[in-house]
Amino acid sequence: MLKLPAVVCDHGTGFTKLGFAGQQLPSFMFPTCVTKSANSFLSDLTYKSGQDAVDSGQNLIYPLQNGIIQNWDALQQLQFDCFNKFLHITPQEHEIILTEPPMNAPENRERLSEIMFESFNFKGMFIGAQALFAIFSKAWDKSNLEQTGICLDIGDGVSHVIPVYEGYVMQHAVQSVPIAGKAITQFVQDMLSRREKIQTDLQQKIAKIVKEKYCYCANQALAMEFMDFQPINNQNICGVNIDIGQEAFIAPEIFFDPSIYSKIHDQSIAQIVFNSIQHCPIDCRKTMYENIYLSGGSTILKGFSQRLQNDIQAIVDSKNLRGITVNVKSHSLQRTAVFSGASIFGSKPEFKDVVLSKQRYDEEGKNSAREFPLAKK
Repeated sequence: MLKLPAVVCDHGTGFTKLGFAGQQLPSFMFPTCVTKSANSFLSDLTYKSGQDAVDSGQNLIYPLQNGIIQNWDALQQLQFDCFNKFLHITPQEHEIILTEPPMNAPENRERLSEIMFESFNFKGMFIGAQALFAIFSKAWDKSNLEQTGICLDIGDGVSHVIPVYEGYVMQHAVQSVPIAGKAITQFVQDMLSRREKIQTDLQQKIAKIVKEKYCYCANQALAMEFMDFQPINNQNICGVNIDIGQEAFIAPEIFFDPSIYSKIHDQSIAQIVFNSIQHCPIDCRKTMYENIYLSGGSTILKGFSQRLQNDIQAIVDSKNLRGITVNVKSHSLQRTAVFSGASIFGSKPEFKDVVLSKQRYDEEGKNSAREFPLAKK
């Protein structure tokens, strides 16, 4: 009997990436949201999800906040569409790989296992750390799965720096980053709205396009960038003619100088990565500095990886840490790094040894889903 590939489902705060193990890129990527209804989610057949929900103009519910599941009913309704509307699968014929943020509670894994096995009847499941999968994504460029490094994951609503050593997240060294992709979009939107006449319902959409197409990270002092910058005039975006101004480099700068954006947060992402590595055991710090991985759409901004590498190296040098060469490993799959890494993991022969089977779940109960080791015990 032909074995069908595992489903890979990466729910982010802003977007869900969905497809099958063995695919380099997701088959579907859509907003992680559903329409709000007066009826119970599980009995309401008129709801919308993903981009259809956004386009409907109805009230939206985002099941995840800051990477953590907050509305389980809404998530389950979204997952129903994932498996039926998008993938058109029979769950009992597939395993599923799900992703989780750092410091996810074991109780959340138990709840997910109940949904996957009891509501959808999958034949097996695996829950893995998003940071580890992001590191795995580099394996599309080579054959082996790296299991040690530090991941800067910049999501839509939340960002983290997560060190991983031999496949295990070093929870004590995880650092939160107070700025995520949504903040960059909002900053662009605010600057554009002060200068351009853009109708309210188009402002965010245009700001996202400007961020993705025109924004870049400066690799010189801002004073010099202000002097050298040339506006890009008369760009037609969503039917509106606008000029691209200094928001192109000022907005991404808030990653490196957050005081531009917030009076509360003063540490740059370079400093936060440095702090995280310094919280790791001394014998693995050099390896961490040499293996910094990027994940998330904002990390593909032009000049981002080089600027980050330069800034971390400057901090290292200022601390007289000799023999340390910082290496930020950029690659083409950063936008979908978590999905892409989970996908390649699910296609490896060893996946079958670590997946939690429906049979084992039925025998041992939801406690069997509290841990998911990478190697067979």
